[in-house]
Amino acid sequence: MHATTIGTVTALDPANFAHHSRSAGVVPVQASRSRADLVRTTGTSRRADVEQIVDLFQYPGLIDLGRTLDASDASRRGPQGRKTHYPARLLLAAAATARVTGSLSSAITTLADGDTWERCCAAYARLPEAEPVADLPPTRDHVMHLQSKITGRTGTLDALKDTFTDVAVRQARRLGSLGAGCEPDWTEVDVRHMIEGDGTIVKPFSDVREVIHPLTKKPILIGSRALEPERAKIQREVRVMHVDGKAIAGINFVSFRTRTPFGSIVLGVGRELGAEQWTALDLIDQIVARAGDGVHTVVYDGALTGWHVDYLMAAHRIQVLGKVGASSSADAARAGDALTKRVASLAAEKGADTRHEYVRRILRNDILEKVFAGNRPQPVGTSVYPRAIQIKDQPSFDVNYGYFEFLTAQHTGPGGVVCSHDLVMDDGALFVCAFDAVNDAVVKGAYLRCTSARAVRAPGGTFGREMTYQVPCEHGPFTYTNLWHPQDRRFHRTDKESDRAPADTLGWRLRPVPRIDRERYGAVETARNTSESYNAWFKRSLPGKARARAASITAAGQELDFLLAAVVNNSNTWAASLG
Repeated sequence: MHATTIGTVTALDPANFAHHSRSAGVVPVQASRSRADLVRTTGTSRRADVEQIVDLFQYPGLIDLGRTLDASDASRRGPQGRKTHYPARLLLAAAATARVTGSLSSAITTLADGDTWERCCAAYARLPEAEPVADLPPTRDHVMHLQSKITGRTGTLDALKDTFTDVAVRQARRLGSLGAGCEPDWTEVDVRHMIEGDGTIVKPFSDVREVIHPLTKKPILIGSRALEPERAKIQREVRVMHVDGKAIAGINFVSFRTRTPFGSIVLGVGRELGAEQWTALDLIDQIVARAGDGVHTVVYDGALTGWHVDYLMAAHRIQVLGKVGASSSADAARAGDALTKRVASLAAEKGADTRHEYVRRILRNDILEKVFAGNRPQPVGTSVYPRAIQIKDQPSFDVNYGYFEFLTAQHTGPGGVVCSHDLVMDDGALFVCAFDAVNDAVVKGAYLRCTSARAVRAPGGTFGREMTYQVPCEHGPFTYTNLWHPQDRRFHRTDKESDRAPADTLGWRLRPVPRIDRERYGAVETARNTSESYNAWFKRSLPGKARARAASITAAGQELDFLLAAVVNNSNTWAASLG
């Protein structure tokens, strides 16, 4: 490991993300922290903009990012020209400052205010191989010139994102997450080996649209005062509407993070104009290529479902946790049979006319409220959960009508008699089947908590999963084992949807930590909340009153903004780790 002494500060080679302290030299980070330490949130108070900016200029990750830009010649005036007073990594830090202040103009103003630039230069000088810089901060044109080269040169932005993921994984391991060589135990969510992801749609740079006049067949502008279409501020690249059921214009940006005792670390970013599942899988593949078996669990929403779950387990030994996925209309109808009967019974009792949909909905909610409040047995296919956020005049519970599947567990009882038990998998959880004589319906009885979920080698060298449960019986409890051998095929956008269905309909849906297990599922909910919080923070970093509209008119420019926000996040986490 190479060290460079700068004044009283020792800056160690960031290739290994060695830890350097502001005050006392090298401070080791313990890799074996408890899970409780990692779950606890640290350093969440809002930090002053200037403090974040100064820390950004001494973030070790800038070194590798700057080398990538130098390799692509993004910061050179010419092949024979002298070096600029503003090296690539310094300009990149200046560009990232806009994600702290809200815009590039305000970022340049902040850098020039008071002694901010002097402090940034002093922080930058602590990095190894730091070049001398100008006494004045870069101008807006300096930064925009770098941004245009990054986004305008083929492959430069992709190379920068790849380097960012390299740096982020090393940082995560330095701070105690994604360590290699540990066998997963999926019955307990270990946040040290968990990555959480989500997508967020950013509104277009402007609402200006170009349409073809039905009579003249010439393009006309809507929402612009420009006299010529080529001069209008039109964002040409936008996502395909309704491809994932969302009628929102813009671009979908996807990111993955991991948690440390000092804050989250963004591991990878990408953009998607179609369904976000494709970019999500690409990012997971890229992260695993660096972290290897350090990733055990992915927390994502219903976008990762079906064959995605199969592929991640078979190819990478990764368990997907989160909602099992929306049920089809046929599943919902099948799940609603028992409720339909109970609604009809309640309607007759109250003299209500169930021909009207709102009457059926009120009666159904009445039944579900009693099930929820009275802890009554839930009909198979219907799962009622406490609502995380209470909304006025809305039920205090969420309802999921999901896919369910019956199965039989057998064991040998006294005298060698084979004893059979009817079980049902519903919303990722396993239950004992029961019968509600009052409502003449099959319901979910005792919830069976998974006692063991471990990885096994499947035929062909891929991974599978073995899960065990303790099933109650009058002759004594016995162990039920479910063995899942998923398919490892990575499908593509052009493959037929009908070809993607997993062969094992039970295996990919069965979860070691289902939503009904409130105690253990809490880590999953926390991950989902932090993902949403991160996306909300990013949108607040964008310009405009609502802080939710893109800062660049090009898709590449917007993706660079998303990447720079991730750099700011990781810089803040690194600063928190220094104490």
